[in-house]
Amino acid sequence: MFGNISKDSIFSVPNSQHIYDVPEVLQKQKLAERILEKFKLPIQQVPNIQQYTQFGQYLNDLQTSKPVTIGIMGKYMKNLDAYMSLIKALKEASYAIKVNLQLKYIDLIDFSSKQNAEEELEKECKQFDAILVPGGFGYNGFNLKIKCCQYARENKIPFLGICYGFQAAVVEYARNVLGVKDATTEELKDELIGSNFVVFMPEINPKLFGGNMRLGNHQTIIENKDSIAYQIYDSEVVEERHRHRYEVNPQKIQNLTENGLVFSGKDRKTGQRMEILELPNHLHPFFVGVQYHPEFTSKNFKPNPLFVSFVSAAANGEFRKSKIDVNYNNKKN
Repeated sequence: MFGNISKDSIFSVPNSQHIYDVPEVLQKQKLAERILEKFKLPIQQVPNIQQYTQFGQYLNDLQTSKPVTIGIMGKYMKNLDAYMSLIKALKEASYAIKVNLQLKYIDLIDFSSKQNAEEELEKECKQFDAILVPGGFGYNGFNLKIKCCQYARENKIPFLGICYGFQAAVVEYARNVLGVKDATTEELKDELIGSNFVVFMPEINPKLFGGNMRLGNHQTIIENKDSIAYQIYDSEVVEERHRHRYEVNPQKIQNLTENGLVFSGKDRKTGQRMEILELPNHLHPFFVGVQYHPEFTSKNFKPNPLFVSFVSAAANGEFRKSKIDVNYNNKKN
């Protein structure tokens, strides 16, 4: 009424189950034709949106199948935009293998203020088909991240740790398997004094914060073809994006590996920096941690294979070794 916009230039986009319904809604209102007309451009072929329409129907049908619940145990749940790439990557993976994925967000900062925080957190963990501990910084909630790693490991719940979650898994293993009760990370040197199983990388100045992270694409080499990591990626070399200052303490690696933890991926450049950890299949159905951020390389219709394998493990209770084809239709794989 007050925008000086003609009626034929107003388009309605009602709430939808997902974004893939929107192209058809706008096409029916002839949005593309109106834009071309407005700019006096020739109207050519009507855009083919069949791919989006079919995919939207596929997602609608998916909602009727049995739900699979993954708990994301994070520190920044007040604003889920902090995990937007991660959320999208998980959903894209679930679409690829026809899983009706339900995500439950657990704010570890809120749990920290509870009287029996660890016991209450364990009750939450019992409802999940899989547990994911994402990246983050700092002391708040760190010990609860440790608790999540411990619960997933001891109860054989499919687990994925990313960046700080990877480091938390290392510290948890040191505390509860190696018996090093004061195991910690150098990142928390002002709050937790103990045995550092995670330390500053040597090229990082510990006195300078800002602009000194290890960033961008780096290659990881996977030498053991029997490892879960190799079966996930089906490749000896993986290139993923990184964003971190800390690494597994090289002086602690032998103690960890002699007690069952497997570092299946290492930095290709140095061969010394641990990038992927896992527990063997005979010990756990799916327990994997990665130093990098696989969510940054996951795309629509081309999900990162790590997320596909993780969601598959959540749905099936075990790691699926066979290669998973991305096939968006209503037929069974």
